[in-house]
Amino acid sequence: MDSFCHIRYLRTVLSVALFALVIVWTTSQAHGATSLDTGEFDPAPNGALEEEDSAPSRTVGSDTPIPSLSALEQCAILQKRGATHVAEGRYNDAIADLTQAYLQASDLRESDACLRWRIRSLLATAYHAAGDLRAEIDILKQALAETGTNKPGQRFFLHIKLAFAFLQFGAVNDAKRELAGAQEEAGTMKSKKSWVQRQSVVTSALHSLEAHIASADGRYREAESLLRMSLDEGRAHLALQSERYASNNAQVHAAAENLAQRERQLATALMANGKSGEAALLAQVALNDAVTLSHDRPTLLVANSQALIGQIYLRQGRLDVASRFFNRSLDTLQTAQVARFSRSRARIRALMGLTLSLQEDWAAAIKQFDERDRELRENPQQFSDAGSRNLDWALCLIRTSRAKAAQRMLETLEAGRKRRGYNSEESLAFLHGYLGIALAEQGKTGLALKQFALAMPELSRSILDEDLADDEGGFVRQFRVRQIFEAYLSTLSEAYSSGRSIKHSDPANEAFAIADLSRSSSVQRAVLSSAARVRLPEPGLAQLAREVQDAANRSQALNRLLESLSERELTGEQEAAITAVKHETSDVAARRTALRKELARKYPAYGNLVDPPAITAADAQRVLRPGEGLVSIYIGERQSYVWSITPKDIRFRAVAMSREEATRRADALQRSVDLTSGRLKPFDSIDAERLYAALLAPDADLWESTRLLNVLPGAPLGRLPFGLLLTKPVAAAASPSFPDYRLFPWLLAKMAIAQQASASALVALRTAPAPSAQRLPFVGFGNPVFDGALPDDAQTQPNQVPSLAISAAEGSEETTRKVNVRRVPPRLGGAAADDFVIRSSPQPNMSAPNDIYSRLPPLPDTAEEITIIARLLGAQPERDVFLGPRATVTNVRRTELVQYRIVAFATHSIGPADVAGLDEPALALSNPVLVKESGSGLLGLDDILALKLNADWVILSACNTASGDGVSAEAASGLGRGFLYAGARSLLVSNWAVETVSARLLTTEIFRQFQAHPSMPRALALQAASLELIEAADGRYGHPSFWAAFSLFGDGADQ
Repeated sequence: MDSFCHIRYLRTVLSVALFALVIVWTTSQAHGATSLDTGEFDPAPNGALEEEDSAPSRTVGSDTPIPSLSALEQCAILQKRGATHVAEGRYNDAIADLTQAYLQASDLRESDACLRWRIRSLLATAYHAAGDLRAEIDILKQALAETGTNKPGQRFFLHIKLAFAFLQFGAVNDAKRELAGAQEEAGTMKSKKSWVQRQSVVTSALHSLEAHIASADGRYREAESLLRMSLDEGRAHLALQSERYASNNAQVHAAAENLAQRERQLATALMANGKSGEAALLAQVALNDAVTLSHDRPTLLVANSQALIGQIYLRQGRLDVASRFFNRSLDTLQTAQVARFSRSRARIRALMGLTLSLQEDWAAAIKQFDERDRELRENPQQFSDAGSRNLDWALCLIRTSRAKAAQRMLETLEAGRKRRGYNSEESLAFLHGYLGIALAEQGKTGLALKQFALAMPELSRSILDEDLADDEGGFVRQFRVRQIFEAYLSTLSEAYSSGRSIKHSDPANEAFAIADLSRSSSVQRAVLSSAARVRLPEPGLAQLAREVQDAANRSQALNRLLESLSERELTGEQEAAITAVKHETSDVAARRTALRKELARKYPAYGNLVDPPAITAADAQRVLRPGEGLVSIYIGERQSYVWSITPKDIRFRAVAMSREEATRRADALQRSVDLTSGRLKPFDSIDAERLYAALLAPDADLWESTRLLNVLPGAPLGRLPFGLLLTKPVAAAASPSFPDYRLFPWLLAKMAIAQQASASALVALRTAPAPSAQRLPFVGFGNPVFDGALPDDAQTQPNQVPSLAISAAEGSEETTRKVNVRRVPPRLGGAAADDFVIRSSPQPNMSAPNDIYSRLPPLPDTAEEITIIARLLGAQPERDVFLGPRATVTNVRRTELVQYRIVAFATHSIGPADVAGLDEPALALSNPVLVKESGSGLLGLDDILALKLNADWVILSACNTASGDGVSAEAASGLGRGFLYAGARSLLVSNWAVETVSARLLTTEIFRQFQAHPSMPRALALQAASLELIEAADGRYGHPSFWAAFSLFGDGADQ
C-alpha cells in the first residue's frame, strides 16, 4: 500500500464542507458516518444481507503478539485486532493488521472468524477514516470486481460504498454512476424471495445516497425530503428485524444503529437548512440511541452525536450549551481512547475554539487551538500533509496580542493558496480580511487598508447573498464578518480623525456604508432563509426565486469542490475532471447572474429588499424631511461609532464605549424595566443618562429643531427604546426607590423616536410608491382561545385579568416594590399578580408545539383593546374584528389583508427558545382543537412572509415582538422583519413583557390621537400617547416599564 502513503493521513478540507451538506453529513459523523455512508449493512457470502459490527470487541490489543498459530487463527486475530483499531481511531495500525489479514484470507476458506468480505469492508473504513480516499476506492473497486453477479446484495453495498467514497473525493459523476449500479443490483434483488426482508434496508441506503448526491448538486430541499424517506425506511427495517429476531440479536442491533445514523443524517440536513429546532430534537434522539447501542460505553458514535448537538446550538447562538456538548464530546473521545491526532478530535477542538471565540473568551479559545496543534503534531506524516493552521486560530492569536504570529500564519496560508489551481473568492476574502486585522493591530495602516480593499468587495457581496446555503449558520458567519468590518471601521475612523486621505474613498461615507451593510445583513438573512421555503404570494416570484437559489447552491457546491480538490496531489484524469468542473462553475455562475437580472426586472421590490444597494450617509440625508434627524450607531468590540445626520449636516465620530460597556448598561436598563417577575423595579436612571451623554449629547445642537429622530441602534442597543434615555442627570429624590417619574427629563419629551432596521430600509420606504388611499381602515385579531380546561383559580373575575408573569423569588435583591398579585395557573410556574397584569412569554422549553395551549393563560383584555381601536377607526366589527374562536390562522389567511391600512394582532408571541422543536417565532392564535381546524394554530414566520399586505401599520400587541434573536440583539424580531417583507411600512411592537392594562391604554390612545389629529405622523402619535400615559392616574404609569413598552419600527414620518 506504499503508493497511497503520501495521502494516507489526509485531513485538510475533507473535515470542512466539500458541499453544503455532503461533507457536513459525512465528516461530522467520523467513524459513525463512515459506517453509514459506506454501507453499514454488508452482504454476507451467501447473498443474504448481514450487518457489519460497528462496535467490535476490545479483548485483543495492538500489543498482543501472534504466536505460532494456524493461518486461519492468525487471520482471525488480525481481523479482530484491526476492527478494534478502527473503533479506537488507530487507523494506521488498523490498516497494517487488516492488510495482512486480507492477504492471508485470500488463501483460506472463509469462516466467521476470517471473512474476506468483512476484512475488505473494515479496511475500506480504515482508509476512509485515515483520509486515504484513493486507497479506499481502489480496494472497493477490487472487491466489486471479485464479487460475482450471483451476489447482488454484496454488489449493491459495494456500489453504495464506492459512491460515497467518490462523493468525498469530489467525483460526483462517478458517484452517480455507482448509484446507477446500485439501482441495477436492487432491481435484481427485487425478483428474489428475500426481497420482503431486504426492501426497507436497500431503499433506505438508496435514498440516503440520492440525498447526498442531491446536496452535491445544490438541491438541498430535495436532499432533506430524501433523507426523511430514508429515515422512515430505517424505522421500517428495525420493526421488521425486531419481529424476526430477539432484541439482543445482532441483526436488531445493527438495524437500530442504522436508524440512529439516519437520524443523525437528517438532523444534520435540517440544521443546514435552518430548521434548528427540529434538528435539535432529532439529534437528541440520535444521541440517546447511540448511548443505548453503545451500552453506555463511550464510543466514537456517541462523541459525534454529542458534537452534532453542539453544532446545532452553535448555529442558534446558544454558546454555553454548545460548549457543554463539545466538551462532553472531547471527554468521550478521550475515554474511548480515540487517537489524539484523529480528525474527529481535531474537528471538535476547532469547534470548541470557535465557540469560545464567539464568546470572546480569547484566552480559553487559544488554549484549545494550541492543544489541537500539539495533538496533530503527534502524527508527523499527517501533520506534514495537512498542518494545523486555521483562520479562527489566527484571529485568537490577534486577540491575545500575538498579531505578528497571526500575520505569519496568514501569510503562509496565502502563499499556499497562491500555489493552488483554484481558490474561492469568498475564502480568499476572509483570509485578506483577517490579514488586514493583524496588520492594523501592529499599526501598519497602509498595508492593512490594502488587505481590506481586497476583502471588502467579495464580503460585501456574499454577506447579503440570500440565495446561498450557510453551512455554518448565520450567527458564525456574522461574527467572522463583523471582526473584519470592525477593524476596517476603526482604520477608517483613524484616517478620518487624522485627516488622512484614502484613494477613491470618503472615510465617513465608506464607514457608514460598511456599518449599514453589517446591520442590513444581520436583519435580512433570517427573513431570507425562511423566504427560500415559503409560499411566496406570486407563483412567478416563487419559481424564479427558487431557480436563483438552486443555481446559487450549485455554484457554491462547485466552488467548494474545486477549492478542496486543488489542495490534493491529483492524477492526470483527476486534473481533467477539475477542468470540467471549472467550466461547469462558470456556466452555473452565468446562469445565476442571468436569473437574478430577470428577477430584478420582473420583481424590483423583491430585488431591492434582498439585494439593497450600498447606502451612504449622503443617501440617507437626502430622504430626511424638515424637522427630522437620523442617528446611526455601531457598537464595536473596543469602541463605537456614531453618525449624526440632519437635512443640513453630517457628523461622524468615534466613541470610547466598548461592546462590553454598552451591553452591561443596556442589560441593566433592560432589567430595570422588565415586568416578567410581576414586580416594578427602580428605574436605572444612571445608565439611561450615561448612554445619552455618550451617544447623543455631543451633537445636541443638531437636535434642537428635530421633532422626529430616526435611530439605527447597534446591537445590543436594539433592545432598548431610545425614548427612555435621560437628557441630564436626575437629582436624588426623597424616595429614591419610587420617585415621581413624571418629572424625569426623558428624551421622548423632546422628540418622537422611530427605530430603523437599516439606512437602506429607510431609503427603500421613502422612495417606494405611495399606497392607495382606497383602503379599509382596520382589521384586528385578539383574545384567542387557548385551553378549554383552565383551573378554577385562573378564571377571570369582573374587571380583572390573570397575570402571565413568572414571578421572581420573594426577597430578590432587585425587587424593591412588590405589586399586589393574584395567583396564575400553576402550569406556568408563577406566583400571584394584581391589577398590574403582564402579557409575557410562555414557560420556556415547552416540550412541543402541541403542548403550548395547555400552558397559555387567556388574554381577555385584548378583546377590549381590539374593539376600542376598531371603533375609533370606524371599522365594521362583523367584517373586521376577529376575537375569541374567530382569531384563527385560517381567518388570517382568508382575509384580504392587502385592503387594510392598519392590521393588529393582540396575543402571545412565542420564540424558538420557548418551545422545543419550534424553528421560527410565531404568534399564538386559537387552539385548532377547540375551533376544529387543522394545523398548529401558530402564525409562524413562513405564514407571515406569505401574507400580502399594504398596511401603513402592523400592531403586534404581544410580548417581546421587538426583541432580537437573543444573541445579536437586533432591532427587530423575526416576526417584525416578516411583516415588513410582507408589505408593512411600519410596525408597533413591544419591547418586553407588557402590563396588559397600560398596553391597552397606550395602543388605544394612539388612535384617539389620530382621531383628533388626522394628519399626525405615526411617531408623533406614539409620542403623544406615551406622554399621556406618563401623566395618567397621578403618575401611576410614569415608570417606563409601562409607557416605553412599545416602539415604532419603520417609517414614522407619515400618518
